Amino acid sequence: TYTVIGTTANGCSASASVVITEDKATPTIVVTPTTAILTCLTPSTTITASGATTYSWSGTGGFSASTVTADILVGGTYTVIGTTANGCSASASVVITEDKATPTIVVTPTTAVLTCLTADSYSWTRSSGGFTATTAVVTITTSGSYTVVGTNTNGCTASALIAIGQNQTTPTVTITPTSAIVLTCLTPSTTVTANGASSYSWTGTGGFTATTAIANITEGGTYVVTGMNGNGCTATASVTITEDKATPTITITGDNAVCVGSAISVTATGGFTYAWAGPGGFTSTTALASIAASTVANDGVYTVTVTNANGCTAMATTSVAVIVVPVPTVQADVTIASGASITLTATGCTGTLLWFNAATDASVTMPVSPTVTTSYYAKCQTSSPTSCISEKSADVKVRVSTGIVISIKSGNWEDPATWDSGTVPTATDTVTIDTGHTVSITTSTATAKKLNYNTNSTLNFANSTAKLTVAGL
Repeated sequence: TYTVIGTTANGCSASASVVITEDKATPTIVVTPTTAILTCLTPSTTITASGATTYSWSGTGGFSASTVTADILVGGTYTVIGTTANGCSASASVVITEDKATPTIVVTPTTAVLTCLTADSYSWTRSSGGFTATTAVVTITTSGSYTVVGTNTNGCTASALIAIGQNQTTPTVTITPTSAIVLTCLTPSTTVTANGASSYSWTGTGGFTATTAIANITEGGTYVVTGMNGNGCTATASVTITEDKATPTITITGDNAVCVGSAISVTATGGFTYAWAGPGGFTSTTALASIAASTVANDGVYTVTVTNANGCTAMATTSVAVIVVPVPTVQADVTIASGASITLTATGCTGTLLWFNAATDASVTMPVSPTVTTSYYAKCQTSSPTSCISEKSADVKVRVSTGIVISIKSGNWEDPATWDSGTVPTATDTVTIDTGHTVSITTSTATAKKLNYNTNSTLNFANSTAKLTVAGL
């Protein structure tokens, strides 16, 4: 408060008072927001001052403004001076940062698959349309111009362009030989060759695989080759390999048993060629194996190897028994009375004993009743495993006694060859020692009904025990 006293010339005075107030408070200036970042997504920002009546902005690049708000486009430091109604002023500053760096985009590879690096998101398009993608890696199946736009998290973008050409020409894959292929025992394997591509992959029967142009096939079936060109395009071709490795089914017919001396004949069927081997070095190369006249050496196992037209072989065997029937042993010669009959005997036959007239080979049955001295022989016949007959036996002579026996040479009484009857005289015979003959008796069993001597004939007893019994004496 201020008081003034005024005095006039007359010396009078008076006073007056005045109250003086003071307003010198400075404003408190506030800028909001207190920080900001300019990016490609947020290329500008607005900052606002408060706390004064009037404002004056200044900043980077000669920026100025006299409004409460300021639109900022460039990063930097911005200052506002605020003045209140009392004319007092104050200032405040804010720093605006700027991040508008664009991404560096790399596309790999330069041909089919495009990959963007150092970006956060991607957008793919094709110039001709019909293709979009949002991944870093894309698979291209159609030729054309492809553009990728990469975007950072700050919203900045960059793009790259790649032109994708197209070579999708498939190879023409062929397999040679083209004619039918058959695996046989003569040709157990074959090779097939793929043509028309750069690389090959085979698959087939039994898990077969190969990666060469030429495949070696040992089993029938269908074989598929996939051929690939240099452009990666593929095509397939197939070939069917048939297999004929069937072995022959052999059937053997013919003799299982033959009589010795008879023919052997066995026949094989079921093949194209035949090779026989048998006992005694027997061989044959025809389906029919035959031996005109068998011997015991031909008894045994016969093996045939049969070959089909496909070269496959099989073997089979058959046994042939060559039957030899033992020759019977016949009894000694015998003398019978005229009109009598006799059953001749023989040993050594396990089958049927057959008798034959030695002079005519006619079959006879026992007993026999010859009217004259007759010789017989025997054969033995068997029926299993086949009907066979033995060779003939020695002869057995059946003498029919006429009662007269005459010597025909000098000799021994007991020797049938001494007598015309061909038999030793018996007690029923009248014996004549013919002219000039000497007959010796060496045993004590000689007999006769009657004994006659002709001129110069002699009966000689060889020792003291030798004797002749004459029935009439």
